[in-house]
Amino acid sequence: MPAPLPTPALLVGLETGDDAAVYRLREDLALVITTDFFTPIVDDAFVFGGIAAANALSDVY
Repeated sequence: MPAPLPTPALLVGLETGDDAAVYRLREDLALVITTDFFTPIVDDAFVFGGIAAANALSDVY
């Protein structure tokens, strides 16, 4: 896969090895983006939601 072109607005990208990125929208505003996928590990949807939220937040902490 070829290396992506440099984008000055991309503050954090693939080089960190994380599942998150930081993209500058304006000089004083940036957007933090994260994505993940994993199969449910419990049967309770509420509990799984908590696990998924903790996993996603850990990518941006």
